[in-house]
Amino acid sequence: MQLIYYIYLPVVKTTCPVVRSDYRRKKCYILAMAATNTICSDNSAFQNLTCSNIDIIDGVTLENHVFLISQLPCCAQLALPYRAKIAGRIKNDMTKDVLLAVTVTLRDNNGLALAEYNDVIAIDEKQKGEFEVKLIEYDDRAKTYSLTVKKTEQF
Repeated sequence: MQLIYYIYLPVVKTTCPVVRSDYRRKKCYILAMAATNTICSDNSAFQNLTCSNIDIIDGVTLENHVFLISQLPCCAQLALPYRAKIAGRIKNDMTKDVLLAVTVTLRDNNGLALAEYNDVIAIDEKQKGEFEVKLIEYDDRAKTYSLTVKKTEQF
């Protein structure tokens, strides 16, 4: 007597993660990947941006920050909801707690602002805190970014 085993494999349909109405305005990461001959697990089709300016308030120290590009997945279901992020660590040198707004501004070759993204963090006195600003939309005109840290009163 022979036993026959059946294995059910679901079929997953992949589509470009761009809303149809925004398709003409945005570049689909799949098209960008094809245009640069990037394979899915090898690299990213997006460029690395350089920091052009850091503006920070007195009493707070930016210890470090890094620009991280999201890797391109092999299917749309695995795509991260952001194209890149800027993460870093801030030290509060003040003798009181502080609520900070960290703003990243994407800029073109001429220094004109294209988009702004932000994160709000609370840091206790004489402590360190971490921020993570996610860059949501892809804009191929962006060449640099600037980082601004200011006090804020609300989230």
